[in-house]
Amino acid sequence: MIKTLHLLTFILLCAFHLHAQTYVTQYIEKDTEWKRENSPYIITTDLQVLYGATLSIEAGTKVLFSRETSMVVYGQIHASGSPFNKIHFKGFNDQNWHGLTFHHSKKEGEDRSYFTHCHFVGNGASPRKLFTISGRLVQLDKCTVEHCYTAINTQKRGEASIIDTQFKHCFRAINVRSTSLAHVDQCRFTKCNSIFLGGTVHFSNNHLKSSSNVGVNSGVIVNMRGGGIVTIEKNIFSNFKLHALEITKMNQKSTLVCQNNTFKKNKVHVVISSNLYDDRIRFQANNFLQYENCNVLIQSPEDQNLTYLKFENNFWNQRTIKEINPTIKCVHNSDLGVSLKTPSNSRNK
Repeated sequence: MIKTLHLLTFILLCAFHLHAQTYVTQYIEKDTEWKRENSPYIITTDLQVLYGATLSIEAGTKVLFSRETSMVVYGQIHASGSPFNKIHFKGFNDQNWHGLTFHHSKKEGEDRSYFTHCHFVGNGASPRKLFTISGRLVQLDKCTVEHCYTAINTQKRGEASIIDTQFKHCFRAINVRSTSLAHVDQCRFTKCNSIFLGGTVHFSNNHLKSSSNVGVNSGVIVNMRGGGIVTIEKNIFSNFKLHALEITKMNQKSTLVCQNNTFKKNKVHVVISSNLYDDRIRFQANNFLQYENCNVLIQSPEDQNLTYLKFENNFWNQRTIKEINPTIKCVHNSDLGVSLKTPSNSRNK
């Protein structure tokens, strides 16, 4: 009889925990911890984490956003999942939700939030911006982001550190604006339409495979209207139906370094439409392998007086300069010179 009562008690406790849920509204004013045993936490109205407060989220916790709700963070979020107990963020019943917005903290030392082993799921149209970051650092490590319109959006003085994270089926996986910073390393991008890089960005050791083929943009778009330094190195770009890398706008204070990357099986590996072709743009030690249309497509204004665009020590999968030249096409301005150094450009691997 006692054993039977214990068994019934255990079953009731399990049933209770299976159906446990916590509704959250309006404000978090002091340090708070969300525990797995009380999840899912359902955000019913826009939630603010106020200045001075830290929201800690335990591994295995589920966070659900009711329709059209968001989380606005002035304090900090520390979300520490584990490989087998991820923290999940998604819309309640797969409804539209508006993501997380991080504002500048008033207190020194409270300007860093981090997410480890977290899983973020949208429904394609939303969140319109999963992370909006201004005036502070937000870190993602070993996370997965799926079906968001824009996953990471940095604003004025925002900083994003994104390490070993997977992005799947996001229209715009990353949008780094002018006057902001980003470090993106060891990430995988699958079926994401575009990544916009402005400001100052170190984009390295990433694997980008195919785009969603929605819209006119494709692959990594370098748009540096406000200056900065963008370094793109040791990445793999493959299977893009349009182009893998496009350089659109740069100003006098911009610098782009593209080195040690591998481009393969893309329609066009690189498109350059910026009118700055001097030492601000450097292509060196890249591997340009199989392509459908051409290696490099240069789109220059008809009346622009352009200087030489230099490619140094790259591998073109061709043996001679005579074979390489036709794979670099210039639209509108046939007088544009392309400098190809030898013999490094013609080496075989």
